[in-house]
Amino acid sequence: MKKHLTEVPKPCEYFHLIGGSGTGGLNAIMLGRLKMSTEDALHNYKKLASAVFSPGNRKLFYKDGKFKANTLEVEIKEIVKNSHVGYTGDELLLDPDAGKGSIGNV
Repeated sequence: MKKHLTEVPKPCEYFHLIGGSGTGGLNAIMLGRLKMSTEDALHNYKKLASAVFSPGNRKLFYKDGKFKANTLEVEIKEIVKNSHVGYTGDELLLDPDAGKGSIGNV
């Protein structure tokens, strides 16, 4: 099939629904809402994971988690800004073209 395509479709061009929880949810956002290729999403996730889960980002006393949340926030905003979808990193990621039935909360 690849030989008949000029380029491999992005997951957002192929799937109607992409979902996940935890880090899978982050990947779902990158693939679906930010319209990344699988290669771009993998690259961004590896960069995010190395920053967030690094020994330097550990808390000494972690009653509310082992890692500092502000590093995760900074990394996510950077991914959103660099996604080429037109976001600055601070706004809601709602799709203006989505119909009412395509927005879900869990």
